[in-house]
Parts: sequence; structure tokens; C-alpha cells
Amino acid sequence: MQCYELEQILEQQPEGPLPDSAVAHIDDCEPCRSLLADLEAIRVAALELGDVEVAPPERLWISLRNQLEAEGLIRDPQPASKNAMHGWWSIFQRPALAGAFLTLLLVAVGLITAKVEAGQ
Repeated sequence: MQCYELEQILEQQPEGPLPDSAVAHIDDCEPCRSLLADLEAIRVAALELGDVEVAPPERLWISLRNQLEAEGLIRDPQPASKNAMHGWWSIFQRPALAGAFLTLLLVAVGLITAKVEAGQ
């Protein structure tokens, strides 16, 4: 086996077992042994890098926020107006919700009235 043939095998089967002819060539060829050791060191280092979570620098987040604000994609939250009503009363500011609530209230009153009249 020649060195270029071993390189092709390593490209095609980076994780798989090597053929016997490749193993024999590696035993006899110092440059190929060195290449295999380098590739293994790179593989191990790459696996270790995946374990470390690197936090991006704060300036990156600031720059990203400024860009998104400039494009109008995000805005600072606006304080609620002082005249806005809160709580249950705010339901009645939306006609559809107010109508649904009123319908449920009328149905409940009708059921209670029918039950009271049936009980007399």
C-alpha cells in the first residue's frame, strides 16, 4: 500500500476500522503513523470543544440589540397608560368578550330561574 492510498482510506472511513493492509502500512511508515496520530489528536480536541459552552462577549449582544432596534424589529416596552382599566373591568373593553360574558350570564340566570320554578 502507498501513502496516498492510506489517505484515501482515511478520508472515506474516518471512524471505521482500517483494513489489514493499511495497518501494515502504518506500522512500516513513520509519516503515515504521524498523520494518523495528528488526525486522532484533532478528533479528540474536537470532541472536547463540544463539551465547553462558550458565552459570546457582551458587546456582541449590545451590537445585535442596536441593529434589531434600528431595523424596527424590537422596541422598548411602553408603560401602560394611567387611564387604562385593569382587572375584570378590562374584559368589557373588548366587545366580543363582553358579549360572550353577557350571554353566559343570561344562560345562567335562565337555568337558575327554571330550576326555581320547577322546584315550587
